[in-house]
This record gives sequence, structure tokens and C-alpha cells, in this order.
Amino acid sequence: SPHLDLSDFNDFFEGKDVFEGTGAMHLALASTSGTPSAWGGAHLANVRLLDVPLDDVEANVATRAGAIVAELDQSGSLAHSRVVARMTAGSGATALARLASARYQVQASSSDIDVGMLAPLLPPVGQGVRGRLSVVATANGPLHRMDSRARFRLDQGFIGKDPIAALSGDVAYGASALRVNAF
Repeated sequence: SPHLDLSDFNDFFEGKDVFEGTGAMHLALASTSGTPSAWGGAHLANVRLLDVPLDDVEANVATRAGAIVAELDQSGSLAHSRVVARMTAGSGATALARLASARYQVQASSSDIDVGMLAPLLPPVGQGVRGRLSVVATANGPLHRMDSRARFRLDQGFIGKDPIAALSGDVAYGASALRVNAF
């Protein structure tokens, strides 16, 4: 669609203002001989998600070397973020069976996140937290056994009036365990 208004999708959320923003999008999906493929892209401006400003969002999807690759870039007052996701279809007789056994690789990074702007998404215990957050994360594997890792760093942080000089750490999630280390 050359004229996309994200607020049109709010009907799926009982009219709640979940999405805002406008732009253009073209997307095509196909399955030939049980092998999925995709191509297209979107450019959106003035994007807001649950009243959190994402500003400019650019997304592209393409089939490369037998895998579907999606790239998303976000830039604005909240942060600068990039996500690259790659899906390699698994084996199976049907397209759905191939997706169920597919392997996923996701790399994401976000720098200089204004934590105070995330207040509408935080639980009450997180209210009053401010600072600049940077995150680098990866996830690999099939959806039912995905291994995930993330490193984070909070600078210029505050909880209410109390300063946090620096906080950093990593989080890892595997098949059966969650590990959190903070330094």
C-alpha cells in the first residue's frame, strides 16, 4: 500500500491507541514447492507504539541464499535500533511444517535508549527509572529451543532522585535455564 496509516490497526485492539504513524509498505509472500520466500519493504514516519515514540522505521525483507532475511532500522528521540532476522526453513511436507522446524537467527542492537520515555511500558516498580540504555542481543535456533543472549549497559541512570553511576550485565536464556549477571 502506498498510503499506510498504522492507526487503522487499532481496531484489532478494541480501539485502544496501540499504533500511530504513516508511510508506505509493499510485501509479497510465496511458497513454491513448499519453500517459503518473501520480498518487500516499508518506510514509516511518526511511529508510536503504546504512546512511545519510535519516529522513523524502515524495514526490508528478501529471500537470500534460501533464507528469508528481514532488516528493521528505527531512529528517533527514543533510540537508534537495528534488528536483522534470518529464517531458514526446515524440512517438512507442508509450508507450515517447514516453518515449525525452521531455524532462526536474530541480531539486535539499540543504543542510547531514553529509559524515561519507556515509562508507559514499564510496570509500577519501574516507574521513576531514567537513564540511557544500550543493548546488544542475539537469538538462535528453532522457536521451541531458541538460545538467547543480551548485554546491556545503563549510563546516567536514576531511580527517582537516587543516581546510578553505571549498571551493566548480561542475560542468557537456553533450553532450560535463565542466567542474569550484573557488574
